[in-house]
Amino acid sequence: MEQPTNKSAAVKPGEDRFDENEVLVDPKGFARSVNLAPAIYANHLEMAFSPWDFMMRFFEFRYGGVEDPIIRELVGIVLSPPQAKAARDLLARQVALYENKYGEITDIAKVLTEAQQKA
Repeated sequence: MEQPTNKSAAVKPGEDRFDENEVLVDPKGFARSVNLAPAIYANHLEMAFSPWDFMMRFFEFRYGGVEDPIIRELVGIVLSPPQAKAARDLLARQVALYENKYGEITDIAKVLTEAQQKA
């Protein structure tokens, strides 16, 4: 049996990253077919919750001038409370792995405070 592989070649906008016959191996070793949506870059996140859902809204925030920020909403994601908790745990594990490999990530509040002090 042929082993599943991950493809990391550059992808042009609008192209599929994987062929329909390819599979992705998740961290638990389960192979699954994939049809991934395009990746987006977001540098701002807003969250809210209700008794039933956690809502995350991802934005791109750019400065068009000192008093003219450009904010573009990219996507909203709604998770059930159990899925939100699982996502929290998964993100915590990934951040720990990243920091073990590349060093501690600076807290965003510290970055913003330092930037304001320089201005």
